Amino acid sequence: DDHEENTALKSLDDVISAGRAIAKSATVENLGIMGNHLRSNEFDDGSNILLFLKEMKGNRSIRHVELDIWDVELDVWDAEEFGEKMLRELEPFLKNNPNLKSFVVEHCRICHDALCLLMVALMNRDSPLGSIELNCCYVDDEAVKFITYFFTDNPKMTPRKISLACNDISDVGYFFLSEVIGNDECKLEEISLIGNDSCGLTGIRSIVSAAAGREIPMKKLDFPADFMADTPDQLQEFVEFFSLFPAFVPNCTQFYCGNFEVSRDALHALGNMLAKRSSPIRALHFNVSSIERDGIVA
Repeated sequence: DDHEENTALKSLDDVISAGRAIAKSATVENLGIMGNHLRSNEFDDGSNILLFLKEMKGNRSIRHVELDIWDVELDVWDAEEFGEKMLRELEPFLKNNPNLKSFVVEHCRICHDALCLLMVALMNRDSPLGSIELNCCYVDDEAVKFITYFFTDNPKMTPRKISLACNDISDVGYFFLSEVIGNDECKLEEISLIGNDSCGLTGIRSIVSAAAGREIPMKKLDFPADFMADTPDQLQEFVEFFSLFPAFVPNCTQFYCGNFEVSRDALHALGNMLAKRSSPIRALHFNVSSIERDGIVA
C-alpha cells in the first residue's frame, strides 16, 4: 500500500503467476488493471487480462477494483465478447468477496448479456457494494433498464454511489433511473451522469423531481455541464426549472441559447436564476442578432 508497482506481464506464465500471487495475498486491497491496447504481441484478444482475472476468484482481501481497458482496437463484436468474458471470470470474485467495496469499469464495451452477468453477481452478494461505476462502457437506455430492474426489485442491494458517465443514455434512461432514486428503500446517495449529452432537460427533470421527493436527500447529482435552449419555450422551462432547484445542478458551466429572439423578461429571469447559484457559470452563449439593446441592459 505504500508504493505502486507497474508490472509488464510478457508471457502467459507471468500472467498466471501474478494472478495466483495476488489471489493468495492478504494485504493487497486495491487492484487496478489498465490496458491501452488489447491487440499487442501474443495477446491479441485480451487473453492475458482474462487469465489474470481467472486466478483472482479466490481472493478475499481486495476492497477496490478498477478496470480501465481500452478496446478501441477491437471491432464491436470482439469487444462485446471480451466484455462478457471478463465479467464471467469476475463473477465468482464479485459474488464471494465480502470485503469488496467498489467496482469500476471504464472504456470497455459492456453488452446487455455481460451487464446481466454483473447484476446477478451483485444481487447474490451478502451485502451491497458501496460504489459501482460503468464509465465509457456504451451503456444505453436498454442497459439502464436492466440496472434499474435489479435495484428496484432488490432495493437493499443498491450501492451508495452509481456512476454511468460518458455513455449513450437519453431521457428514457433517466426516467428509468428516477424510479431507483425515488425509492426510499434504495440507499443511493450519489449519481453521476456527466457526458450523456443526448439527454435533455426532460430527463434531468425526472431525476431531480424524484430526488427532491426523497425522505433521505441525495448528496450529489452530476449531470451534463452544458445546456442548450433551441426555442423561447425551452429557455423559459430552463429558467423556471433551475430557479426551483438551483442546488441540484452546481456543475452547469455553460448555457447556449439558440437562434431565436430572446425577450427582455426572459433575460431578466435568467439573470435572477444565475444570481442564486452558489458558483458562477463559466460561459453564456447568445446569438448577437437575437438580443435587443434593452435585453443586454437587463
